[in-house]
Amino acid sequence: MYSSGLRVSEVCHLRYEDIRRKQMMIHVPLSKNRQDRYTILSDRNLEILTEYWYSYNRPMGWLFQSTVRDEPLTSSNVQLFIKKSCTETRASGRGNTAYNEALLCLPRT
Repeated sequence: MYSSGLRVSEVCHLRYEDIRRKQMMIHVPLSKNRQDRYTILSDRNLEILTEYWYSYNRPMGWLFQSTVRDEPLTSSNVQLFIKKSCTETRASGRGNTAYNEALLCLPRT
């Protein structure tokens, strides 16, 4: 969600109702300064989120839920995924492409 200016922890804590499809905005409750804010939602990110939403049986709570319990993914899980993806892509000669792609998508854990 790089293009929306979201922090990893903010992406992890997104809920279904935070995505404002008609207004093309994302509601970020209690962001860094403990204040709600809104950020842009690009057409491409909406497309990715919609595809994700349908492929994971339309989650209505946390968008990116932990498989262990009813909680969101942790930032450390996402960071490990990005690090692993970058390592794998460098080995295949694709450079930082995995990092850029990982910012758009979260892991399927």
